[in-house]
Amino acid sequence: MEIEHLSDLFVVKHSREYFPDCNKNQKKYIDIKGIGNFFSIDRATQVVEKYKKIKGFEDYPDGFSIEKVKIDSIYNENTNQLLGFPEKNVEKLKSVYVLYYYYEEDEGYEEILRLGIFSCKKNAEIARQHLLTIPSIHDYEDCLQIFEEDVNKENWSEGFITFDEAMDAFKEEKNGSCD
Repeated sequence: MEIEHLSDLFVVKHSREYFPDCNKNQKKYIDIKGIGNFFSIDRATQVVEKYKKIKGFEDYPDGFSIEKVKIDSIYNENTNQLLGFPEKNVEKLKSVYVLYYYYEEDEGYEEILRLGIFSCKKNAEIARQHLLTIPSIHDYEDCLQIFEEDVNKENWSEGFITFDEAMDAFKEEKNGSCD
């Protein structure tokens, strides 16, 4: 099914590379924080500029990205549409349903890939079932998960600290305790 004129959503995220325990010889990981989903590129850009001044994000100002995605469709790596649904008046949506491939490795690190954003849970589930018909994906049914996410709402507005900063704070707290 080919659909023209699907509605756009602007997805703001922040990513940074890091090495566990500061060991550059280990596998490098990417920490990705979903900042929010917005109907306006102007709003998405304003959020990025605001977040560049927030703790944690200010240390990685080049880590922000804004991705324009179509609601109610799935794309492969070459951006060829696999599945689409008739257009809805999505500007009134308060939330969307995001289909993710989510896999947690043994070390506790996660691999997350957004496969599509949908206007309703039913469309997300139809897309999930469609993907499960693909032989290379069929064995990973538990990894295809649907999450409801707010639209036009900011996440991570308090900023973040790195793992090393958290460990330093923990050590300082322990050294100052009476134990």
